[in-house]
Amino acid sequence: MDKIKILFLAANPVNTPPLRLGEEVNRIDEELLKSRFRNKFDLEQKHAVKASALSLYLMDAEPDIVHFSGHGSRAGQIYLENAKGKSKPIRVKPLSDLFSLLKKKVRCVVLNACYSEVQALIITRHIDCVIGMSKAIGDEAAINFAQGFYRGIGGGKDLETAFKLGCIQIDIQDLDEQDTPKIHWKNDEPKKIFLGEPSPISSPKAITNLIGHKPTNIAPSAFAVLSYVVDKDFNFALLKHTHHKKIQPPGRHLEPNEYPDEEALLIANKELDLPLEELKRFPPFKSKMYKHTRIVPTPFQVQLEKSPQRTALIHYDFVYVFYIDRVKPPICVKDSSAYKIEPDWYSIENVEERQNDKEYGPHEDMIPTMKRIKMELHEFLKH
Repeated sequence: MDKIKILFLAANPVNTPPLRLGEEVNRIDEELLKSRFRNKFDLEQKHAVKASALSLYLMDAEPDIVHFSGHGSRAGQIYLENAKGKSKPIRVKPLSDLFSLLKKKVRCVVLNACYSEVQALIITRHIDCVIGMSKAIGDEAAINFAQGFYRGIGGGKDLETAFKLGCIQIDIQDLDEQDTPKIHWKNDEPKKIFLGEPSPISSPKAITNLIGHKPTNIAPSAFAVLSYVVDKDFNFALLKHTHHKKIQPPGRHLEPNEYPDEEALLIANKELDLPLEELKRFPPFKSKMYKHTRIVPTPFQVQLEKSPQRTALIHYDFVYVFYIDRVKPPICVKDSSAYKIEPDWYSIENVEERQNDKEYGPHEDMIPTMKRIKMELHEFLKH
């Protein structure tokens, strides 16, 4: 798959107030580098952009996302530089006309400049998604918006969710400018646009891409995600289901358009009440215990097995491992009685002792899975 190209264009003419444009692009770069889809993005930077070079940069890069950072006027014009480094306003019409020639490639334009919403609205005649600022925006707010937005993009979120993350990032910093960024869509039709993310579970084609072959005899509710959380002493955070009479890891069935890796993290957080920042993702669990195990692009791990309830149908489990660098941190679930689950820490020995327990025994594949996780995690931590 081709990389997603992001073209960062910056201009701070000598006769305009100084902006921390370097800090903004550094934040963007850091978010992409530490994202789980880091290998899918290519960030290209152009600074002190002159009006005369704009079309050259855009045609040469052929970007998926164009991000402009700099100053804007109350008339909705962005400022680039002239030959002497002074401000050169770019009128709305020629900029829109330029993007009309790039509409087959460019999916999103971000105008991170004051009063740029006017430009954004015009550019949506040609481009699916354009973000602009409805009024003046402070330097710190602009930087934080960019950071949150690309945190979402790097995490595989759709453009609208990434936009919301950018606004939330402003709000978290108590900058009181979270309502300044505005998102606009071509033909005023909001779309779920994803750039470079793995396929959600939504269609036979997406499923085929995910598991590496065309599925047959798919069971109802055929996809589930399981989250094994392990502490420093190799204790496992498991749930005693008083309804199902089983001990098992946090997990649930997946709905269409949900992402297994994202749901695994949220499930571990919700069902165990453990902080997200402590749930360190272990590399894809490469189990050799199962004949039909398939590894698909990081960070996915797919374990294929036949459902015992429906022996003629196929059931897929997405298995994730998270490591916590301390021993038995407190876990609880609000209203656990309502959920009919009791979370607690279990060693492998604890689970083995319950193997023949008809009341609260483990699922039959849990013990070999836990042993394999412990062995692989132990080897990983040694290095």
